[in-house]
Amino acid sequence: MKKYIIIAIVIGILGFFILQGSFQASTPFGGTMDINRFSEATDGVVGTTTASSSFTILSANSGRKYVRIANEGTPSVDINLGATATQGQGIRLDTGESYEITPLNLYVGAISGIASTTPSILFYIEE
Repeated sequence: MKKYIIIAIVIGILGFFILQGSFQASTPFGGTMDINRFSEATDGVVGTTTASSSFTILSANSGRKYVRIANEGTPSVDINLGATATQGQGIRLDTGESYEITPLNLYVGAISGIASTTPSILFYIEE
């Protein structure tokens, strides 16, 4: 019986923090961080019809909390955490692959891409 009471108390405490909108969690690096929930995000599609030409995926956003970029096009796309992408450098996304920016690797600057062939299609979601 005591075991069930302890479990109920733990669930109640976790529920309280989740309803508050944020709580602390341990990181793999030995620290803690706030875990925030969000109810709205911006999503969109970007791409280019010009091979080997840098294009903007997302502009800089100092309020950014999360980004997921998925390559739904046929060519691979090189992503750069910066204003201009260069072919063969940065983060390569092959067809069907995605890249996430989370609080553990939070980058708030511009994100650009460059495709090896055309057309390239990237889907993104940003909070």
